[in-house]
Amino acid sequence: MKTIIFQAKDSNTNLILSLLKQLKIKAKLLSDDDLEDAWLARLIDEGMKEKGEVPISEIHRKLRK
Repeated sequence: MKTIIFQAKDSNTNLILSLLKQLKIKAKLLSDDDLEDAWLARLIDEGMKEKGEVPISEIHRKLRK
């Protein structure tokens, strides 16, 4: 299974979710906080693969957004 994350304007969100439902594709609407948490979790996972090292500048950049 593959995952695609995209951002849509509020006016297009319901249309896109409806289309995905018709195509029988699972979709979930994420808040900005959920999206940020997902990116931070990804950074942690990458860091664990690289012996626990994630550039601190990368974390600071993500937290500022």
